[in-house]
Amino acid sequence: MRRLSYVFAALLLLLLILLTISGGRIYEWITPDVEAIRLNRCYNKGDERYIMIPKSALTDDGSVYVIASEQGFSKQLYYVHKKTLNYIELPEADGAFVYVTTKEIASGSMIINPVDSEMHFEDGEKVIIK
Repeated sequence: MRRLSYVFAALLLLLLILLTISGGRIYEWITPDVEAIRLNRCYNKGDERYIMIPKSALTDDGSVYVIASEQGFSKQLYYVHKKTLNYIELPEADGAFVYVTTKEIASGSMIINPVDSEMHFEDGEKVIIK
């Protein structure tokens, strides 16, 4: 019986060492990779200021996936939040962008771009930025 507990403790210790060494690789393997852009292009029209968002970043229902970050123990963690926007298309601008007021989304925010039609994230899901 005592020998069995030593074997169990040794296996548990071996598993702990294995997960410590390769835990980062396992996290990267199970977490989806996304490409992100930072929203920093603005357009002024009259008194209103608009953020330019590429149309390729919009989902089918007109939302964007905003990425929030948090400092983890040894790496930066990124979380996805879906945000529905009231965007406009300005006739004097090219057709590759939509425009959102700075009241809805802040300049400097990170969003996922491009968004594929099969891409779907739950609110608060972790991602890795390529």
